[in-house]
Amino acid sequence: MKAFILAICVFPLPVLAQQYYHDISATEESNRQFQLYLQLKVVSITATGYNQDNRPVSDFSEKQVIDADARKITTTRNSDNQSSVETLFFDEQNRLIQSVDSSSINTNTTRYVYDVNGRVSMISNNLLDTAVNIDENETHTWIYDEEGLPQKMIRVVNINDTTEFRFKTDANGHITEETTYKRGRAGEVVYYYYNDKGQLTDIVRYNTRARRLLPDFMFEYGENGKMIQKISTVSNPRVGYIIWRYQFDSRGLKIREANFTKEKKLIGRIDYAFSFAE
Repeated sequence: MKAFILAICVFPLPVLAQQYYHDISATEESNRQFQLYLQLKVVSITATGYNQDNRPVSDFSEKQVIDADARKITTTRNSDNQSSVETLFFDEQNRLIQSVDSSSINTNTTRYVYDVNGRVSMISNNLLDTAVNIDENETHTWIYDEEGLPQKMIRVVNINDTTEFRFKTDANGHITEETTYKRGRAGEVVYYYYNDKGQLTDIVRYNTRARRLLPDFMFEYGENGKMIQKISTVSNPRVGYIIWRYQFDSRGLKIREANFTKEKKLIGRIDYAFSFAE
């Protein structure tokens, strides 16, 4: 069940590519999700996992508690005899400002800072893992051009490891290219593609093994604008990629997510049940 139980609201800071996707797009989605919960007066969400035979998974449980007054979401997870607690904190403008994900052996803390125009200006992350004696710090500083579009991002790991990411945009202001620079030398390029509605459809980069451009992610959307399918590649060449499919109710709440192999065989699914304030 580990393969598919990834029902999380935010992403940890990525090690390699897709900085724009993880830092900006994912943060904006977290903010929209919290605003929707407040609007609908959601107070809790209970997740139930099912295996490939549609049988409940006994060693998996997840519950989210939305505290509108404290502006936070607390998620308690239990999977494969391991438990963790993640807390998301939001400011008065319903923007994510901190996430703390902790288990018995590690704590991952991420903080978000916004500029006067409401754009993400800095994301800082601290990973403390007592099991392997890791205490790692990472910061992402975002710089925008005169039109308010991302121009570059500077990533610093443990003070002395610096990488720069430069961005190109199209006529509609969409990020189309993300190029890595290390010590002033250009490296990997990530390409972003969009549909005619401006929705992100593909994140692509050069695959050295295949010697051609291949997608890391592909997205499909429903009529209501919600993402209904995501295809993501994995490092194991035997697996290739995993298909995620999402179902939403009429209010825009995600009620189910399931993932499949590239042969479209079900791996497992998660169903979500909501409780509302009276």
